[in-house]
Amino acid sequence: MTSSLSSKEHLGNETNYRQVSKAWASARQRGLSYAFDQWLSKYRPREENEPPRPYVCISKAEKTFLRRAKAKAGDKLARFCQTAKVHKKPWKCRPIVCCVGTWMNTWSKWLNYWLQTLKPFVPTYVKDSQQVLDQTKNFVLPPNARLFTCDANSMYNNIDTEHAIEVITWWLNDLNSNHRLSSNFPLEAILEAMKWIMRNNIFEFGDLYFLQLIGTAMGTSAAVMWATLYFAYLWTGSPFEWTAFCTDVNTFGVLTWDIEDQKPSSSHLPTQQVVLKAPSTASPEDTTPKIPSATTTSCSYAYSTAASSTEAGIETSCEN
Repeated sequence: MTSSLSSKEHLGNETNYRQVSKAWASARQRGLSYAFDQWLSKYRPREENEPPRPYVCISKAEKTFLRRAKAKAGDKLARFCQTAKVHKKPWKCRPIVCCVGTWMNTWSKWLNYWLQTLKPFVPTYVKDSQQVLDQTKNFVLPPNARLFTCDANSMYNNIDTEHAIEVITWWLNDLNSNHRLSSNFPLEAILEAMKWIMRNNIFEFGDLYFLQLIGTAMGTSAAVMWATLYFAYLWTGSPFEWTAFCTDVNTFGVLTWDIEDQKPSSSHLPTQQVVLKAPSTASPEDTTPKIPSATTTSCSYAYSTAASSTEAGIETSCEN
């Protein structure tokens, strides 16, 4: 009963999802199938007798992988389900869109493969928790310092799809113009595939059908790296808006502030949200995309930056 109510609450959000008919979902799937075939025909490997193309093509192995997967999957749609967060009190549900076995997810796997190669360009990327422990093990910190962890509220749902496409497109084109991408990186194919995959997350729940309207396409293989690259822009593409934030929070996650009692306790954490005002005017040369708003809720400690009509929020909690 609780799961059904949670599903209704989640899928009933008309900002994020639109309920569609079975006929509409089937027609959209056919349209996506035609679009995929055209994409694959355009970026297929070049034959020996063909003239050079103004873009990088995919390999023969990639073409075979995509063709076989599409033929095997047919018109299967992703499915919505939920798992219980039993460690929460009261317990909550985690919404999941299972895309396994769909040809759209195979396309997304191909996209994820190439996005993964961009990890060296993400300064905040860490492989796992062990890497963080290794880097912080020998820290020498002042007595008024506290390590913190941060998390975003419903980050995937709060990423505006069109803005993320704009930001990642700009970022990849910038890397390409500076000759930082590999010679076999299929930039045009990636940008085109990214738009089709992220704008067309269709799934079923029982006898109901839905289209995701905003946010990272839930469940698709490229979702994690897509969101990672989007937020990497916070650190690499907008220095004017993040000057104040970076002054107080460094890349290792350390906060310092004046406290009378030097006892290593989290009791000194302020409970209100602190807003750091960033410069209101950007450099005339700053033509990079701007970060849209992101929702936050109250927590033990929160930092956010604001510039003109844009805001970005990060919630933090302290660890001793």
